[in-house]
Amino acid sequence: MNNINGFLLEVVNAKQRLSPSVISEWFDIKSTQKKFEGFKELEFLEHPSLKESLIQEMSFKSLTEYYASKAILDIIKIAPSMEEYDFLNTLLIDETNHSFLFRNYLIENNLIDSKRSMEQMASILSDTHMDVVEPFQAFIKQWVVNKNDFYAGIIIITIILEGVLAPSAELSEKKWLPFYPRASAIQKYANSDEVRHLTLCCDILKKAIKNNANTLHTLKSCIVEGLGIWNTSNINNIIMNREILFQKGMNDNINLLENYYLTKDVMLKDTTPDSRLKISHEMVEALQKSRLRDIGIDL
Repeated sequence: MNNINGFLLEVVNAKQRLSPSVISEWFDIKSTQKKFEGFKELEFLEHPSLKESLIQEMSFKSLTEYYASKAILDIIKIAPSMEEYDFLNTLLIDETNHSFLFRNYLIENNLIDSKRSMEQMASILSDTHMDVVEPFQAFIKQWVVNKNDFYAGIIIITIILEGVLAPSAELSEKKWLPFYPRASAIQKYANSDEVRHLTLCCDILKKAIKNNANTLHTLKSCIVEGLGIWNTSNINNIIMNREILFQKGMNDNINLLENYYLTKDVMLKDTTPDSRLKISHEMVEALQKSRLRDIGIDL
């Protein structure tokens, strides 16, 4: 738990209940919220390794958020109550917005072409993102579409997908700040949405388990199967490829890292690709344990 800070600490400590007032508050905030100052970096650091790492990361996040929003549509269709239906639609808009933000950042900084943005991002990644996307598409189809299980869909969002990807988003916000502040600001904005998603999804699951004891056994089976997909995926290779590039760029621009911390105990300049991946894995474990404990699931 020593590495938990910032966004991840908010997720662990956040307690909120799904209600009409929460949905109303979301619409009020979204209609008046100033997201950040803009997409375009005031001074773009033209280091080839940092630039390539940034493009790979933003492309991966934009594309995976795009496919995540499509998957949420299947969950929305079978929402058992209006409150859950309304909430899932706000989540859908958030994820679609995140995909747009990461994509538009690349476009506004002249890193990809607006007319072929989706194709270019896929090409940048050599379609490796689909090695992650496709197994989870099949998994969601199995549990949500074929089994018509709404709460399995919620546990997939809370523990299996965002519960695994959120820690890397926490680190992304920190590591890009000294080099590309606008990229960091966009990630920070997306992270604030994820706190809400994880908190309210947990509330939905707690209520479901309280109302039907059989739900607990089903959710456990779904979690074990879903987390097993990560163990056979290439996600670590995808992350490591861009972290190696980041490391070269970081070492070449070490003068920009004075007093920058990746976590409250670890300075960014002292990290390596392996240590950053290790910290991410530790954060994943801590986040999953706290969320499962909050929901009432003991694996």
